[in-house]
Amino acid sequence: MPEGEQQQTFDLAIGLDRDHPMLTAFGMVSPVALVPSAKGPPHVGATGWLFHLDAPNLLLTSLRPAPGGADGVVARLVEVGNHSGHSEMRCVRDPQQVRQVNARGEVLAELGYSGDTVYLDVAEGELLHLRIDFTREEVPEEPSADVAPEEATFD
Repeated sequence: MPEGEQQQTFDLAIGLDRDHPMLTAFGMVSPVALVPSAKGPPHVGATGWLFHLDAPNLLLTSLRPAPGGADGVVARLVEVGNHSGHSEMRCVRDPQQVRQVNARGEVLAELGYSGDTVYLDVAEGELLHLRIDFTREEVPEEPSADVAPEEATFD
């Protein structure tokens, strides 16, 4: 044992000839989420999904509620297979707006969607932040150029 080492037991996993080693490794170190429920399984069955990625080279590393209590989620995905391509992410509800954002939440691009499917085009090794809104944000209307601005009065 190396000098200063305190731990006596370790976990070691060896995966041979795995099709997608990053997914296997992530599954090994990720705890299983258990959510207690007072009711039995839903009417659709005992198993299901909330979001589904159709590409094994995409790894969903974070899925959180949208900031400010908005009706949506922020997802972080990383491409781990070193090949670019088209992918689809299916959602539990039909999105009304999908945007690629940076780490600060600033909008970079609007993404395509249809029904419950979000269309993704990813590059090799790309880190992708998505904002998926299930209710479209209403943008305040700009005043018309025809209308004169109200005069301000000062006391």
